Amino acid sequence: MFTTIEFDSWEALRREFGSRALWVFRGHADAQWLPETTLYREAERQGAFSFGHLSSRESWMLYQFRRFAHHHRSDLPPPEDVADWLALIQHYGGPTRLLDFTYSLYVAAFFATESASGDAAIWCIDTDAICSCAAEKLDAHSFGGISEIRSQMTKRFNELQAQAQAPVPLGVLHVEPDKMHERMYQQQGLFMAPTDPGRPFLENLAAMLECDASLFHSNRPCKWSEELGLRLIFDGAEDPISIVKLPIPREWHEEILNDLRYMNITAATLFPGLEGFARSLRLHL
Repeated sequence: MFTTIEFDSWEALRREFGSRALWVFRGHADAQWLPETTLYREAERQGAFSFGHLSSRESWMLYQFRRFAHHHRSDLPPPEDVADWLALIQHYGGPTRLLDFTYSLYVAAFFATESASGDAAIWCIDTDAICSCAAEKLDAHSFGGISEIRSQMTKRFNELQAQAQAPVPLGVLHVEPDKMHERMYQQQGLFMAPTDPGRPFLENLAAMLECDASLFHSNRPCKWSEELGLRLIFDGAEDPISIVKLPIPREWHEEILNDLRYMNITAATLFPGLEGFARSLRLHL
């Protein structure tokens, strides 16, 4: 279900994962970091778990943000569209249960290497496996094309939030706001949302995929092989791999950033406006 895969070169890695359909990616500037939501990390920092279930704290923040947001924006989501509201909070820097991913390996590679001082990593998730398990565990049935599936998963996420008082199984849904802001569009972004924000993201994911969450803490990598490649096909393998960690050694970073610059993947393009342009100036030092 999960493995860390080592490649001999950036070229070999991008050849195998650069155009892998239905997979999503998240870049980490430190290879030791685990994927975790800003809401969970902030609650850990403040010791907020002692104040009750984190879902109720999130509901309170959502309520307060809705009360205040109309002073600054008129294009606000309807009250029942929790996914869009959380995406808006995330966009303005607030802590939420939403975890940023991208459909592009190369965008993830940018975030992994742009400011890294040591080895980095890219986490990869097969959304085909997520959809299959979500249908069984969370009654999140999806069908049709990619855009229809995205809409159905987001709709199911909003339905689960509306019945917040009822127990919901641990799991993860991939959601996208109906109104996508420019930065998210440029980054080919989406969110992974745990059903229980008071439990670690990987614990939610492991429960839905019926695997041991301790697997994600394993640092025993496997070398890439054709056999491993066959296990990345969710419907076609006896023991499919649905979650992959790709180490990105420090000595690859300059090559990767040069490649990304030729693809026009820079801070200036991923963060439209002066913020991104100023951030991109470090490349000219």
